[in-house]
Amino acid sequence: MRERKVAEAAAPAQKLGPQQEDALRRLAGLLAPRLRALETRLESELRRRGFAPSERSALKAITALAALKLLSGGHALADFFEQADYYGRRLAKLEVPPAGILACIELVGKAIAEQLRKCNGHQITELDGARRQLELAAIVTLNNAFYQVREQESQAFYALFQAELHSRSHQELITRCLETVVGWAHASEARLYLKDPSGPIWRLAGADGVGSECTLPSSILRRLARPRQFGSNGCEQAMVLEPAWRGRFASYWSLPLRRRGCLQAILQLAFSKPYQILPRELRVLSAAAERILEASEKACLAEQLARREQQIRRLAQQMVEIEQMERQRISQDLHDEAGQSLLCLRLQLETLSRQATRDRNGLKVGLREAVRILERTIEEIRRLVRDLSPAVLEHFGLARAVRHLLRQFQKSYGICAQHKIELKQPVPKGLERVVYRLVQECLSNAGRHSRARRLKLVLQCDDNLLRLRVEDDGIGFELPQALARRQGLGLVGLQ
Repeated sequence: MRERKVAEAAAPAQKLGPQQEDALRRLAGLLAPRLRALETRLESELRRRGFAPSERSALKAITALAALKLLSGGHALADFFEQADYYGRRLAKLEVPPAGILACIELVGKAIAEQLRKCNGHQITELDGARRQLELAAIVTLNNAFYQVREQESQAFYALFQAELHSRSHQELITRCLETVVGWAHASEARLYLKDPSGPIWRLAGADGVGSECTLPSSILRRLARPRQFGSNGCEQAMVLEPAWRGRFASYWSLPLRRRGCLQAILQLAFSKPYQILPRELRVLSAAAERILEASEKACLAEQLARREQQIRRLAQQMVEIEQMERQRISQDLHDEAGQSLLCLRLQLETLSRQATRDRNGLKVGLREAVRILERTIEEIRRLVRDLSPAVLEHFGLARAVRHLLRQFQKSYGICAQHKIELKQPVPKGLERVVYRLVQECLSNAGRHSRARRLKLVLQCDDNLLRLRVEDDGIGFELPQALARRQGLGLVGLQ
């Protein structure tokens, strides 16, 4: 790769040809005693025009004066163009206006031409012509350097777009985006930390498990609230969020990202060598980081939506299963209880019809038994109807309906049930039915699975907020494991 860059930088030198290079060497020898004075004048003029020190050093390296210094020191002309290519890219990243660069080249050219006019000889015109060709070749090199910088930026943003378009998961998106940033910035590694919305925890984007999150002291957050570049000394290592980086790299970049004025993410890059962040790099990196953060938020929302859709599909399937199970239960109850009781009643009445003429005492006993069977059947049918459409809820409201459920619960399972019901504002009818079914399901689960001796229910409604809490002293369960099991449908129904 380096040979290719050197060849590209040397292309303008090859266009000059050996005659022009020879003329430039003679020009360098002619002006050698005056080069230092010319450089001093250039430094003063650049300082007067308000260029920063880093800008002044880059500008001086791309002028004809720098080429003459290299040639007088025995270097090849291609070395100058390689140097001009490097400092041209640096000037692009320093965001020095092209007009300012051309003005500097023109300023040096006039100074050299002025010195040539003071010299005697028939070669002055040839040497000044070689100087002009050198300046044109330098401008071409600088133009190529600026183009390379813009082209690399365009390729980086295109790669980010491709990552956003083709990544199949949030983790893959973050990995591809950070690889793009690392390649563009010539960094060794990169990390993106996202702030947890629920607390002061910062999580490493695209990672799970131990070491993927941290809590930052306020003093560190204040220092990281603005773009920073820092080295590897001890006091600055506290700002390195990745523990494995500390002591391994020579320099770091840290870039904060905000949403609605609040710090939401921190992007950090690590470099194996000291590397100063330049204005253009900071601006491009900020834009890229914003793009990554937006893509990350979209990917998280997409994954959440996919999980919700999967959960809805699962719930829909399980609702069908629950409905079928409920139909089977009602059918079984009608067959086992009401159906058998009615069959017994029919047989009992047939027997009584045969005994009616000959055994009056037996008739009385049989009638009493028939009445008992009939009453039990009526009660069972009422229970089934009550389970399907609770009349106590429709006629007396949620509070009395829940108390009735608790009495039935104690009677059925022998578990002591305490309650605290405070409904300080009316509950909508639709919500009443939902709460009633929730309580019904909670009591059913507790009675069948908890092995509890005591149960407490708290139901409160105030300030447009309804709270329901059911707890017992049973064996309990772990919620994630219980939800992961597909055999039971109770918790899914509660969800």
